[in-house]
Amino acid sequence: MRLGVRGKLFLVSVIVIFAVALPSGVYLEITLRNWLESRIEDDLVRFAKVVGDALQRLPADADGAAVDDLADALGHSMGAQVTVLTDQGQVVGDSTRGLSPSDFARESLDREELVGARNDGYGIAIRYSPELGAQMEYVAIPAQAAGRNLLIRVAMPLSEVDQLARKLRFSILAAGALGLVLAIFMSGLSSQLIYRTVRHLIEKTQAIATGEKGLRVNVVSSDELGGLAGSINALAEALEMQVAELALERDRFIAVLNGMSEGVIALNENKRITVVNQAAMRLLGLTVSPVGKTLLEAVRIPALAELFEHQAADEAQSVEFDSTGRAPRRIMAQISARRAGVDSVVVLHDVSELRRLETIRRDFVANVSHELRTPVGIIAGSAESLQEGAIEHPTAAQKFVEAIARNAKRLDQLIADLLDLSRIEAGRQRIEPQVMPVAPAVRKAAEAIERKAADKRQKIVVRCDENLIAQADPKALDQILFNYLDNAVKYTPEGGRIQVSAELLGDRVRIEVADNGPGIPPKHQPRVFERFYRVDPGRSRDLGGTGLGLAIVKNLAEAMEGQVGVAPVEPHGSSFWLILPGAASKLGGVA
Repeated sequence: MRLGVRGKLFLVSVIVIFAVALPSGVYLEITLRNWLESRIEDDLVRFAKVVGDALQRLPADADGAAVDDLADALGHSMGAQVTVLTDQGQVVGDSTRGLSPSDFARESLDREELVGARNDGYGIAIRYSPELGAQMEYVAIPAQAAGRNLLIRVAMPLSEVDQLARKLRFSILAAGALGLVLAIFMSGLSSQLIYRTVRHLIEKTQAIATGEKGLRVNVVSSDELGGLAGSINALAEALEMQVAELALERDRFIAVLNGMSEGVIALNENKRITVVNQAAMRLLGLTVSPVGKTLLEAVRIPALAELFEHQAADEAQSVEFDSTGRAPRRIMAQISARRAGVDSVVVLHDVSELRRLETIRRDFVANVSHELRTPVGIIAGSAESLQEGAIEHPTAAQKFVEAIARNAKRLDQLIADLLDLSRIEAGRQRIEPQVMPVAPAVRKAAEAIERKAADKRQKIVVRCDENLIAQADPKALDQILFNYLDNAVKYTPEGGRIQVSAELLGDRVRIEVADNGPGIPPKHQPRVFERFYRVDPGRSRDLGGTGLGLAIVKNLAEAMEGQVGVAPVEPHGSSFWLILPGAASKLGGVA
């Protein structure tokens, strides 16, 4: 059965009344009961303390009869049950038992209120008393009297709480019945008033739905029905606004497309371009919008046209090609799966940098394989020669053993450098720049390489301001300086000169290691910091280089927000430099 407006209003009114009255009644009853029980508990605590004070005033030789008389008197005056027990559970006084103290039974100490009094100094419990036939609230506290440890328990019936709860329930039911009667009356009155307005709205809305133009609903009130009438009147105007908003949304869509770094091309079922963004035109080298043309008409890239021809219905497909123009790029085109009635979308990604990095990775793997294969081959060949009889010839055996040791050391250094480089590039090596003096680090590196330089009769000169400080990681700076100096000693001829200097350039610190060795040709200088790059591969291997030292230097410097580079020294030689962030001040006298 369908309910009309009147029926719905009546039903809602009844539901609201019950939804409000029932929880409110339950809440009020619980709140009132809790308040009354709390008040009774406070009274019982006060009564128990009064009993305790009275017991303390008894003479030291008072017997059980005196205690029982006191319990009877106080219980009668308070209107409560007063029980006095020893700490062993023996009842020595009770205001409700018509027995002499000698006839009192032992009370169980497991009762909740007695356990609380003994353990916590205060106990409370609510339970039904078979003796009194009523729900009782008990409060117990410990006390001392006549040289004995006692427990005082005071109890009162909760009948008053039950009576008030019953009265409250009756009041709530009466109020609910009255509210129900009022709901019937008010729903009938309000529904009659609303029905006429609703009927008018229905008639006018149906007329508008048939296509009548210029028809408006008269706003008859300022309430929700009046708002509904205004909404209906605004419907025609809203249609025009929606058309304008659709145009705005299209403009926003085009703005988002043109703001993307990826190229986007949409094609309809006739294979003609409907949408193209600026990134796609840039990647494809287009200067005129290709909208309305086919892909093959717009760009002479067979791979792209073929991608659309072989478009699958179940999954996206992709193809890579090189764009044309003055700056060719490697482009990956991905086309969406074919769906009936929906334009196909081609997304163009510039993967030039990604492919370049992949090439670098492949070259790196190949170089690592080559660099590892050389010392391993020498070690294997030398060992094989020793096995075949060279060990019987001391001179030849010594030569092969030295080759094994030398290449094993080189292999160990190569692996160590590879691990260092991998750790640095992966960000697993902690680089923590801090304010530090430069001069001690420079002297430390020079002293570490001094013996190696002395073997070649080389002179190391240090020129560094003792007060110069920089933002650097101490361990990383030590590794960079040692690598620079080690290379300088390796490639500088005997009797050569190596100079280490440091200076402040604006807010940066420049550290330089210069030598008068053979130098580095200009065509090699931009690549010396690449992995495994050698100016003279044969000579570098003979000197024990792994080809990774300068790559490690570059990564460490960049991790400290620094820069590295190389410059020629006239008339011959090389200068490797490091630029680090300076500090805001200088350390006075620190070296």
